Amino acid sequence: MATKKAPASTKKGAAAARATAPAKSAAPTAAPQITHHGMISFDAGQYSHASGTNNWSVSPIAWPDGPPGPPAVGQVLVTFAQPIKGPYTLMVSACRSLDAPMLVANYGELGPTSFVVILFNAVGDQSYTSVRNGNFSFVVIQ
Repeated sequence: MATKKAPASTKKGAAAARATAPAKSAAPTAAPQITHHGMISFDAGQYSHASGTNNWSVSPIAWPDGPPGPPAVGQVLVTFAQPIKGPYTLMVSACRSLDAPMLVANYGELGPTSFVVILFNAVGDQSYTSVRNGNFSFVVIQ
């Protein structure tokens, strides 16, 4: 069985495209760096800086102004000591416990000065699916 050859003009065009492809930049690019990291523990009703770099702090998100409400639950603000310049990647991971075997951490409201973490128990039984306090870790990569 004979094979069909591509027209000569197509072959020449492909060869010309390879020959004129832009060369890769010789300038090295900086490798991403971990600028902030740590573990936050929840003990005796308080969030605290358990380990990691010393360029951030943690606090529960306060109840909105108005009538008194319940204490803050599973909603945490991590604040940087100095604003971060430029974009960053954030990774957050919850630490499971015996009473919350599937504790999950979501993050949001990324900004140059802080980010928010919401902790909740994602167990399938509806009575357990709720926002709750717990330990978690994070890493900021720039």
